[in-house]
Amino acid sequence: MSNDANNKLGPNTDVLGSDYRASDNTHLTEFSPNGSHQNGLTTLAQYWYDKLSTANLSPTLAKLPVPITVTIDGSNRIISVPPGLGQYYWGNDINSISPGSNSITTSIGSGSIRCFIKDGFGNWIITPSALMNCPSCRQGIDSSPGIEDEPLKFTVYPNPFFQSLTVEFETVQPNSQVSLDIIDAKGQVVKTIVNSVHDIGRWKYPVSISNIPKNSIYFCRLKINGLSTTRKILAADQE
Repeated sequence: MSNDANNKLGPNTDVLGSDYRASDNTHLTEFSPNGSHQNGLTTLAQYWYDKLSTANLSPTLAKLPVPITVTIDGSNRIISVPPGLGQYYWGNDINSISPGSNSITTSIGSGSIRCFIKDGFGNWIITPSALMNCPSCRQGIDSSPGIEDEPLKFTVYPNPFFQSLTVEFETVQPNSQVSLDIIDAKGQVVKTIVNSVHDIGRWKYPVSISNIPKNSIYFCRLKINGLSTTRKILAADQE
């Protein structure tokens, strides 16, 4: 890093020679190539501490989540967020959003909607989702739901699991399109449990998963009629 007049990025570490650096003569290290203890990383940390402690930086306020408010208007719902935050877009996926104002009026339907806000610095703020298919939902400020508040009733057990697990969920509407998948930490589908239409009722699926890497985190993802929720599960190496 250089602190000259043209590039004031941080403390000047160019003065730290090869005794402070790894064998590539570029990266700082605690041990030089000849084995002597030079504390290159410790020296770098001290340089930054000295630089920042005299930088007279202004404090930065934390950015709080933006609340989304649902107001009942007969059979319609008025969904709004605070004004004055930037450019407003509405939808459920950033690839399929429509521009608008800080509020939108919609009738009861399937799926959910959220607001995507682009502020004056080009940063995107995404609100929690508001449900579109819940005629009995109370009005108020929506927040990210906990398991007990989620619209999809969904359990996975045992967790951690060894070679098999059981998934249970409920469908509350007839002819519900249901997809249930096990996905890895990269978002790749490891196993599709079901992808079909379900009637109203409680459903239980035993799942055998014995050919996946153990001691790894996976996710069980349930989608019903456009709504989606996940559970984090751990594949154990023994029962």
